[in-house]
This record gives sequence, C-alpha cells and structure tokens, in this order.
Amino acid sequence: MVRVLQAMAGARHGGAEAFFTRLVAALHRAGLEQRAVIRGDPQRVATLRAAGVEVVEVRFGGPLDLRSGSGLRRAIEAFEPDVVLTWMNRATRTCPPGRFVHAARLGGYYKLKHYRRCHHLVANTRDIVRYLVDSGWPAERAHYLPNFVEAEPAPPLDRGALETPAGAPLVPALGRLHPNKAFDVLIEALAAVADAYLWIGGAGPLGADLEALATRRGVGARVGFLGWRDDVAALMAAADVFVCPSRHEPLGNVVIEAWAHGVPVVATNSAGPRELIEDATSGILVLAVGLPASYFFRRSPEAYGLLPAGASRPPRREPAEQVAVPPTDDEVNFTAREAMRDRAFWYIAIGHGMALLVTSTVPVHMVPYLVEQNGWNPAATSLIFPAIMVMQITGQGIGGILGDRYSKRMVSAVAMFGHAGAFIVLAFSSSVLAVGAAIVMHGLAWGTRGPLMMAIRADYYGRRNLGLIAGWSNAITITGS
Repeated sequence: MVRVLQAMAGARHGGAEAFFTRLVAALHRAGLEQRAVIRGDPQRVATLRAAGVEVVEVRFGGPLDLRSGSGLRRAIEAFEPDVVLTWMNRATRTCPPGRFVHAARLGGYYKLKHYRRCHHLVANTRDIVRYLVDSGWPAERAHYLPNFVEAEPAPPLDRGALETPAGAPLVPALGRLHPNKAFDVLIEALAAVADAYLWIGGAGPLGADLEALATRRGVGARVGFLGWRDDVAALMAAADVFVCPSRHEPLGNVVIEAWAHGVPVVATNSAGPRELIEDATSGILVLAVGLPASYFFRRSPEAYGLLPAGASRPPRREPAEQVAVPPTDDEVNFTAREAMRDRAFWYIAIGHGMALLVTSTVPVHMVPYLVEQNGWNPAATSLIFPAIMVMQITGQGIGGILGDRYSKRMVSAVAMFGHAGAFIVLAFSSSVLAVGAAIVMHGLAWGTRGPLMMAIRADYYGRRNLGLIAGWSNAITITGS
C-alpha cells in the first residue's frame, strides 16, 4: 500500500487549513496509510488524532528556525513514505530531498521559487494550473484536483441567541478578516439594504476595524461578528442567501459549502467564484472590477474603518455609550482659498521651490565639472545619476520613518544641511571617495525631504482638501526645478 506523509505549516484558522483536516481524515477513513506533520495547533491536533491519524508536531517557524527542517526530516525517515505532500510555501521549502515523490498542493498563485524541488504540483483550480504552466512549470507535472466539503446537515443556529429577528433576511459571510475578503464592502452594502442582517464568521487583523465601520455606518445592530466558525452546516441552515464579496479569491471553499447545504450564492466575479459559478444558473456573479478600484481611491482611511498613521483608537464603549456620545471631528481642514491666505502656504511653496532649484541644478553641473575640469571619464561620470537615484529612494523610507517620530520641519532642515555638506565636499575635492560621499549625502537628503514636504502641508491644512491645496502649492514650487 502507498504510504503518504502530509505536511502543512498553516495558521490557526483558514480555508486551506480546514480542508487539510477534512482531506487527511477522509483519506484515513478510506484506508490510506498516512501520517500528518503540522504546526502544533491543539484543536487541529486533537481533531486529527480523534479521526485516527498519527500526528507529528513541528514548529515551522521563520527564516531563523533551524529545527523544523530536522524535525520534518526525522518524521520522514521514521515513516518512510512513498509520497510526501506538502501544503503551501513554508512546508514545501522546509521539506528535505529524499527517496520519495515530492508533491505540493497550491491553493493560490504562489511564487514558484519555493517549489522547484517538487516532482509534481497539485492545484485546486484550473486557473491555478494555467498559472503554473504559464510560469514555466511542465504541464505534465501540473495537476488539477478540486476541493470537497462536508455535506451533512445540521439544525440551524438560533437566530434569537444572535439578536436576529426570525423573519429578517439573513446573509452570512465566512473567511479571514483580511482586506482581500472585502467584508468592508459588504458592510457598506448592508447600509443600503433595509431590514437585512449580516453574520460574519471569521477571525483576523481587521476585526476591530470592521466593527467600528459597522457602528459608524449605523448598521452595528444588524451585523453579528461570530468569530471563527466550525459549525458551518448550522450557520448555512439559518441563512437565506450566502455572499462571497472577496476582492481576491483563488477558489472559495465557502461557495462550495453553501451549495452543499442548498443555500443560493451571490459572489464577486473574482477568479475562484468565476470558475465555480455559472452566472444566473448556479449563482449570481457581481462584476468585481470596481471593487478593487474603490478600495484604492477612497479619500481617507476612515472609509475602511481604519485610522490615519500615528492616530490612536479611542477607548471602546458599550453600545449604549456609542449611541449617547456623538462622533467628533477635531481635525483642522482648510479650504484651498483659506490656505492660500495663510503666510505659511507661501513660505512652504517658495522654500520648497528654492530647495528644488539647488538640488536639481547641482547634479546637472556636476558632470561637466568632473569631466572638463577634473578629467573624469564621461561614461563613468554618467553613473552619478543612477547612484543619486538609489540614495534618493533609500532616503524616502528614512524620511517616512523619521517624520513619524520627530518634527517634520526639523528633519527637513537637517536634510538641507546634508545638501550643504555634499556641496562643500565637492567644492574642496574631486576624488572618487569625496564624490561618493557627496552622492550619498545629497541623495539621502533629497529623498528624506520628499515624503515630508507633502506631510507638512497635510499637518498644516488637513486631509480633506489636501489634493487641491497641494496642486496650487506645487504650481509655485515647480518653478524652482
């Protein structure tokens, strides 16, 4: 009989992790001799062992984890499998070579650099198979194997226990609370649908932000945040329609689960649902082109239930307090006309323009200065421009970090001293070392000031009309370059 070892370094919750557990248990019931090597999640370990599967726990840490590779190697040597099936990136790159067939399972459009040592790749959608072949993987070693779900019915969840009226339209949505899942779009849509209730089953980094968004949009009483759910059958039994709003969804196990329990599906037209659903026949597909664009072009982070960089969230209040205390907005926001009446507007615009006059002129004159007066090779001298650009890009990151921690005006002033230092060095020496030092000082100073000049305008005049204010300001500043 074929012996199979399956290895996965998964998160605590996720669609792939849930399917791993289903598949391993189902193969054990079918009589396959196998062993599971997983990261030590107590619930998953207990579930697999209760199903009769032997489990080996390995840490599967980050790049500095030197023990997981030897742990997986020992598990393979002890079991002597014919096939090792690794799931996703980390388990795949941790797997050592050996006397077995190494297959890897992909549930997304992963980078193939982690999979070069594999003999076969297994994808759960045809589109991922196409991606693998288009990326250079041999077609005869790329295989399509779809997922399956549990179809056993269960009594519906008690709506009353979740403060949902018995006759109200109920829409559940499941998944990690992550921007890709677009639960923010679903909450925004709920505000336009009277009387409907939304249950969001999932866990992830956006939990508090999504709750805040629901409260701010006035639908907090109609949105239930249920945490991660393992009772999917009971949740589906209570639903009227299931919605998958994902911006990016390679497969969408939740669509299959809804179908398995007889619940109609509405989904965005992302890759996974598009492959599964025949529009207007087995479900309804909503054109998703506008959803990613709306995510990038909204005016402020509050539109996502987020906060500006550096802002702190106020203490969470009970629902009664949230109703009793009206929202406040203490941010100063100038109109363009008000800003242009302020002297600081002109100081910033003219000062920025004068800085650009100097910083953009010096590199232009540096080349003839070094070639004609100091005998430098023209080809070598031309490398000054890309070198300054590299330093400028590096300085952009430095400027953003420093601007969040210290006075933006002071950091900008120090950067101007960096320019001055570079010019002084060039005035007294044209050696390779001196020119290199000048390039580093000038490029870093130039890049450091870049993100700060716009941020200073936002600090002075607010975010609401910043685009118009910055446009008028830059019309003056650009004369310097």
